[in-house]
Amino acid sequence: MRNPINEESLLYDKDYFLKSRDIYNKHQGLVLSERLQSAFMIADVKHDDIVIDLGCGRGELLLQSALKRAKAIGFDFSASAINISKLTIKQLPEKLKTNVSLVMVDFNKGIRLPKASVIFMIDVLEHLRVDVAANLLKTAIAAILPHGRLIIHTKFGSRIVEKGAPELMSQELKYLSSKGHYAIYTLQFIQQAVPCKLDMKLYQSELLLVKKEQSSHE
Repeated sequence: MRNPINEESLLYDKDYFLKSRDIYNKHQGLVLSERLQSAFMIADVKHDDIVIDLGCGRGELLLQSALKRAKAIGFDFSASAINISKLTIKQLPEKLKTNVSLVMVDFNKGIRLPKASVIFMIDVLEHLRVDVAANLLKTAIAAILPHGRLIIHTKFGSRIVEKGAPELMSQELKYLSSKGHYAIYTLQFIQQAVPCKLDMKLYQSELLLVKKEQSSHE
């Protein structure tokens, strides 16, 4: 995911988010895809949670979090994503619409996050350069409240590879040829990117639940 003013940001236009014939086009986030439903179930969002969605895309997780009466903040670098998310959120009852806010950001320049009990990073890392991905992970982990959780969805590999690297394996080449994909990361990269110990549990090979290990006095 690049600077919104760069030419590459044109990849992430309205067609990028809406062209696929998926469940969103039928239900506008009121029913989640299997991938998002799995992430949302693992997050176990409660009414008193503060939820952050990094790379919020169409806003489905923001909508579902608000329906649980949680406070939700969506961050994205794409103006199209922000605009689509606004339409998604309009489906909320009036009294819940104020539970959601949207922020357009440039992940390349770093961002500041409020403290949160749940942070989603769904299909975000693969769009980021290694240095940007590492900085975003540090920021996200630092923002997690005690006993909070970070939910990551991406294709994890056996090594870190970036688009254009020599001697790519066929599966790596196929994945990185997908629109907007820049890199494949490892589970080790997640741990090494942050200065604290993490408790990580992998689901379905691409869905990762991350918690900070708690000290004895927490």
